[in-house]
Amino acid sequence: MFLEFMRSTLGTAVLVLCAIVVVALLLWWARTRGHPERVLVFGASAVLSLVLGILYMVAVTAGWWTGEYFQMPFLAQAGAFIAVTLLGCTVWLAGYGWLSEHTSRPVWAYIGVSLLLVVAVAVAHVFNVGRGTILVGPAWTIVVDAVVAQLLLWVPVLMYEALRRTLQSSELGP
Repeated sequence: MFLEFMRSTLGTAVLVLCAIVVVALLLWWARTRGHPERVLVFGASAVLSLVLGILYMVAVTAGWWTGEYFQMPFLAQAGAFIAVTLLGCTVWLAGYGWLSEHTSRPVWAYIGVSLLLVVAVAVAHVFNVGRGTILVGPAWTIVVDAVVAQLLLWVPVLMYEALRRTLQSSELGP
């Protein structure tokens, strides 16, 4: 029923509108005075979302990912992808930034989060949560995709961590 609605003209319009609202809200959030790091988080999230979007298009076009979801109109898929991916990447990076200010070992904490996300995908696969709606390949391909996604999400986190450590060492130095 959900996918039927998303395939409709109204459903596609809702998804595109959601993407526009998410982008507008994130731009507003990033430009809030007194938080210059948010612009960097949003920029890194936008670039990462673009890279993930290219990978998404390749996987769907090549037929690696199939199922009812991938048969939705292009605009519906794009709207859902932009809203979820941009928001998710921004929360991922902003969460790491917050964690780095509140814990002494943010990398280890995020390694734990990454492992939990991969395990959650594996458990969802075992219990067939998507019921064939989203098929990304045979057998355990979805778990491999989850690991690859985590590796991609770690690129901006590691860049942020390197910059944070460089700034800390320069502040402490002579």
